[in-house]
Amino acid sequence: MWFFGVAGELKKMLTEPTGLHVQDQKLIYKNKEKDSKSYLDVERVKDGSKLVLLVDIENRERRILEKLKIRKKEKTSKSLTEIKLEVDKLSKKVLGFTNYVGNFTVV
Repeated sequence: MWFFGVAGELKKMLTEPTGLHVQDQKLIYKNKEKDSKSYLDVERVKDGSKLVLLVDIENRERRILEKLKIRKKEKTSKSLTEIKLEVDKLSKKVLGFTNYVGNFTVV
């Protein structure tokens, strides 16, 4: 007997065998998409019922673009941190040089 729970739980179970992220899945029963929070038994899904799993291409693209934006921000942040560290090193050298030159009198 099949466990009837929330549609989202079924999507989670299908993630590994399909390779699809939960948010990239559309679960269809009787030509209607089932919300991840809907209970399958309340939706009258029975043992042996036919469900269709589709790829939500728009959501997948949106999620991938968001990941790319996050990676770009992280890369930029890392670069800025590296630049700041380099500037700090150079400013210490410049300060040391200024102190060294300051000890001499120019005539």
